[in-house]
Amino acid sequence: MHTHAALCKVLNRSSSASLPPEDTGWKDTVLVNPGETVRMLTRFDTHPGLFVHHCHNLEHEDSGMMQNFEVLPPPELAIRRDGAGVSLSWPGSEQGWSLQSSAEPNGVVWEPVAVSPVVVGGRWTVNLTELTGRRFYRLAKS
Repeated sequence: MHTHAALCKVLNRSSSASLPPEDTGWKDTVLVNPGETVRMLTRFDTHPGLFVHHCHNLEHEDSGMMQNFEVLPPPELAIRRDGAGVSLSWPGSEQGWSLQSSAEPNGVVWEPVAVSPVVVGGRWTVNLTELTGRRFYRLAKS
């Protein structure tokens, strides 16, 4: 299986309890054996837009076994800082988003923010105090 313009990581296979070495790391094509289910995590963080997902089995490609899907951008996250205080907000019309934070600017490890947002002036809002230094924030679809 192959997704254009995105990378994926194999999470598990129905055919084995542990992943073989060739399944570790990020890749653009994953082998799926007959009768097997493979769970993958796919990153669509380079840009929103239309993507194509398809099988590289020639019979499947010739039979049109392709899927087009659209990745939408997350809502704009407004961040206001005042000393160690941080106020984060996004449009109240946007449902199903959760706030995540990372200590690293490249966001290798993202953690959920434990504070639940409240609606203030038509926007989902979270107020935090950064006790251990500046953090980085993003919205993720729940």
